[in-house]
Amino acid sequence: MIEDRLVIEAVETVEGGSDFAADARIRHKSEFPGRSARRMTHLGMLITLCLQKMDAEKDIPIIYASAFGESESLEKFIDSFPEASPALFQSSIHPSAVEQGLISKKQGVNRFYPITSDSNLFGQAIENCFLLGEQDVILLGGDERGNWLCPSHLASTVSFAFGMRLSRDGEGIGSLEIDRTQRPDREGCIDLQQAADSIKNRDSLSIPSFALDARIRLEWK
Repeated sequence: MIEDRLVIEAVETVEGGSDFAADARIRHKSEFPGRSARRMTHLGMLITLCLQKMDAEKDIPIIYASAFGESESLEKFIDSFPEASPALFQSSIHPSAVEQGLISKKQGVNRFYPITSDSNLFGQAIENCFLLGEQDVILLGGDERGNWLCPSHLASTVSFAFGMRLSRDGEGIGSLEIDRTQRPDREGCIDLQQAADSIKNRDSLSIPSFALDARIRLEWK
């Protein structure tokens, strides 16, 4: 059964800006002691920082949205041809960032749903949280700054990540509600970077959900 309301129990945003992975390892040295971040991508570090705030038990499903994934790693993998690097390939695939976060926590997950889409990716990620029909769900999203892929609009120009833990019950710090009185249209479609900024600023949003034939309202207390 699809509930009409999800409570926001926890939220986290992390900005990576124009850093590359090497810069991020210096910036987040205190959060990743020793050599724990040595093989992590920039997005992997940012998603891990968000995941640490979500109390992600093994039985809670995770939805992960990313438009481009680890763009810096993908560029390095392509640059490694004709002697392609298996390690760079492994860190360049779309779900890699969350997998890095779970490995660092030595934790498995029963259900993991990575998605990617167009300009309404944030809206599709949220509607999937409703469609799962679970008591609790964790939504993660983010992208990693690219370099030579950026002029072709195949990578993000900045790095960022966000996380939200959602539940059917409780008071929380905000809520997501399905407004079935409003039909969806392209107005209110925002990309992941805009979504991360809105979450950080605690902006109210009305986001189209074409799968639910409604709009989803994001409100904060």
